[in-house]
Amino acid sequence: MSELSNVTEQIKNRIMLTDVLSPFMQFQRRGGRIVALCPFHKEKSPSFNIDNVKGTYHCFGCGQHGDHFSFLSDHQGMTFGEALTHLAERAGVQLPEKKPRPMIHISDDGEYSEFDAQQDKDSQRDKWFTLMEQAAAWYEEKLLTPAAQGVRDYLASRSLPSEMIQKFRIGFAPAHESLGDALTKLGASQPDLITVGLVTENGTDRFKGRLMFPICDAKGRVIAFGGRALSKDQMPKYLNSSETPLFHKSSVLYAQHHAFKAVTRENSPLVVEGYMDVITLHQFGFETAVAPLGTAFSDDHIKRLWQRHPSPIFCFDGDEAGKKAAFRVAQRIFPLLKPHFFVQFCFLPNGEDPDTYLKSYGRHDFSNLLQQSSSLANTVWFGYLKKLSITEKATPEEKTVLKKALMQHVSEINDSDLKQFFQRDFNDKFYNYFNTFMKQTKNATIKSTGNSNFSPILTSEIVQTLKKVKKNHLPAKILLATLKNNPTLVTRVYETMVNIEGLPDDLALFRDYLCEQTFDSVENLKEEAIKKGFTDTLSSLDELDLKAIAPFAMIGTESEIAFQGWMDVWNQHYMKLRVQNETTMMKARLKSSLNEKSWEQWQQIKTVLNHDTQN
Repeated sequence: MSELSNVTEQIKNRIMLTDVLSPFMQFQRRGGRIVALCPFHKEKSPSFNIDNVKGTYHCFGCGQHGDHFSFLSDHQGMTFGEALTHLAERAGVQLPEKKPRPMIHISDDGEYSEFDAQQDKDSQRDKWFTLMEQAAAWYEEKLLTPAAQGVRDYLASRSLPSEMIQKFRIGFAPAHESLGDALTKLGASQPDLITVGLVTENGTDRFKGRLMFPICDAKGRVIAFGGRALSKDQMPKYLNSSETPLFHKSSVLYAQHHAFKAVTRENSPLVVEGYMDVITLHQFGFETAVAPLGTAFSDDHIKRLWQRHPSPIFCFDGDEAGKKAAFRVAQRIFPLLKPHFFVQFCFLPNGEDPDTYLKSYGRHDFSNLLQQSSSLANTVWFGYLKKLSITEKATPEEKTVLKKALMQHVSEINDSDLKQFFQRDFNDKFYNYFNTFMKQTKNATIKSTGNSNFSPILTSEIVQTLKKVKKNHLPAKILLATLKNNPTLVTRVYETMVNIEGLPDDLALFRDYLCEQTFDSVENLKEEAIKKGFTDTLSSLDELDLKAIAPFAMIGTESEIAFQGWMDVWNQHYMKLRVQNETTMMKARLKSSLNEKSWEQWQQIKTVLNHDTQN
């Protein structure tokens, strides 16, 4: 057995396959088997079988097969090397050292010699890690000195217990002592101290008079520091290490080495804004909390979170800055979206951050807030309403700006299904938000005119025609012709359209086809529909005299007018059919069982029918 094979077997023996899969699915036991809904395809009955003994899985629905490593590669998008490193860290298995090829060095006198460049590089990095560890220990030691009594008092005022101080290795950088001098006495060179960001180019300590928070990599090694000011006149309030060979802000999260060990299917990563927020969350039992390091949230951050869990939660402060930060994160998610992965946003009350909220209201109330987290679509929607100062009374110009901003994000989504559903969701939000005001205005008009059946969009010809229709399915043809000529409406009326009943086969098939596709133009729809065999259906819809009976359904009609006309036809014809069906069912119910409840329901239906007949 090769050295690599030996390592992979050790990992499989230490980590059950279900432990790797559990964040992404729920298991069921059937006899001696473990099954789940397959994460690689949509299914209603579980066909994904897991064998913990062999360390393999197999889906009898789609044929997907693999083990610990292939799942993280196929489902999580990791390379084999990333999956190997990730699982080795979880299992506590030491990976074999790489054995690079020796390089040839030619001396000044022309002699050849071999040296190991990688070993030399690793030795240098080990030296830097040692320096950072020594610095963390020095800061911790200084927090315990008499000179740091005021700092300890500050930590006590923040209700931070000693176990949290020790867990996160909080320290103190005194203003009148030099870390650089202390490490130089231990053998550190000035160039190395500058390289790892402990001292500046002019030789002075980078951190002075600050509360110190070590920043660690995924293995728990100190790679940088964050320093918090201890006086109001000290600027900036938070100072982080500069970028170094060990530290890249865009790929590191504060407390990741603690948090990722606590992530399970039930406990997703929780992203907050600051060090103290993270520490307080861990103190209250929310041990999956992490924070970015004073920089904009990056693509790497999101990918790292998704490698651990498919649905991390972002919880930012309740002030305007926190809401703007959440909105910025939400905006940058769209190009990265893929099936099975999403994000949620938890918003705290105004003026609260996780630290203050937990200490005021406790763990239970904070858990309730997390359970009410908002989706990505909702966060972006309300973010733009706030940013653009959009109200229900928005002008067409303002609506256009909002619509274009939303659709720009939709266009950034790579997966076609996700793109379609986000477009549909935003269109629904757009209609429902502005239609509330339209309905209020319409109701006011109804009260003054006494007419509640039709909007001015419906002509008298179509009203009379709809009342006479019996067998030629004209209402359905008008609805489908409207969508054929205005394909962008499909996502807005999808939920209503699928409820159209009693259609002949050709119209029903065309209706289903429209529901399953997305079209960007009339020409695109027609071209694709002909390929699918809908030539005759298209011809029958083209034969309608839309100009006379339903001008709103014609090509080129403004979207809102076409939509309102579509809804009026639906309400006039199909809603009436639904009431009539309910009437038939209610009569049958009354014959078999007459009681007070069924009688009240019958009276309500009669009221609707009488109102409809009078109008």
